[in-house]
Amino acid sequence: MDWFNPNFGGIIFSARYNNGNDAMERLFYPGGFQGNGQLGATQELVDAFPMKNGYPITDPRGKYDPANPYENRDPRFYATIFHNNATAMRLNSSSTNPMYTFENWNGAKDAPGPPSNSRTNYHIKKMVFMGLNWSDNNINRQPHTKVFIRWENMVFAFAEAANQVEGPNGSKYGLSAAEAMAYIRKKNNSAGGKGFLEDPYLEEVADAGKNAFHEFIKNERRIEFCFEGQRFYDIRRWTTTLESLNKPVHRPVITRNSDGSFTYKLNEVVESRSYPSGSLPIPFDEMLRMSNLVQNEGWEAWK
Repeated sequence: MDWFNPNFGGIIFSARYNNGNDAMERLFYPGGFQGNGQLGATQELVDAFPMKNGYPITDPRGKYDPANPYENRDPRFYATIFHNNATAMRLNSSSTNPMYTFENWNGAKDAPGPPSNSRTNYHIKKMVFMGLNWSDNNINRQPHTKVFIRWENMVFAFAEAANQVEGPNGSKYGLSAAEAMAYIRKKNNSAGGKGFLEDPYLEEVADAGKNAFHEFIKNERRIEFCFEGQRFYDIRRWTTTLESLNKPVHRPVITRNSDGSFTYKLNEVVESRSYPSGSLPIPFDEMLRMSNLVQNEGWEAWK
């Protein structure tokens, strides 16, 4: 997805472009790089990204190393999230000198906390224009927009529906749910690099049947559409309880050792969530108009 090209062919429906804007970069970068660090990725999202061979971090075949949690990960991870020791490299430059290097260990400039660093100890790279540096004489600000529907939305909608109708490997529609998801997993991810040219895990989970593949699609949606305002509504439509919403979220605590290596503790609670409802309340004036209208669960006081 080219977030800065209003004529990008993958866009189906979007808002108007805001030309020459740096609001997204200000929002996502930490204070050390003149940002506000107002949003961050949770450890749960980071853990949702598989390894570079496509296997989840919970599968021994992925060879995940919790002592080096950011090594050998899915290319989409590197295109989406800035982590400890990550670098912000200038777009289309032959220089090997980074614009910025993230230092997220205890006491370092990007360690979590207000007023200008993410609470979760991760910063967001997705939708950030990597050619922008506020230290340049001529700051390169690019157009930004809100994309509501893009090509990937259509692929996921088809894959989820086709899987429910005939399972992962059906041929009723000329394209199977598994083949549709292969398009997603293979596509180029710009700053993160190419996707999975070989994907034995996808084949394995497709052979496991409809329910296993549905769980696979849900995780892929989480990765693909993170920070696009869809996750809450996806969770809500997949469940009728608040259990999956009302869970604590975590961040890493990072210690820099005397030899320059790092020790990672990846289970520090950053927020305990307690949503009263999976739905918004019905407006009070609507409740007054219709005496028999029942307020949504969790908002009974809004009568």
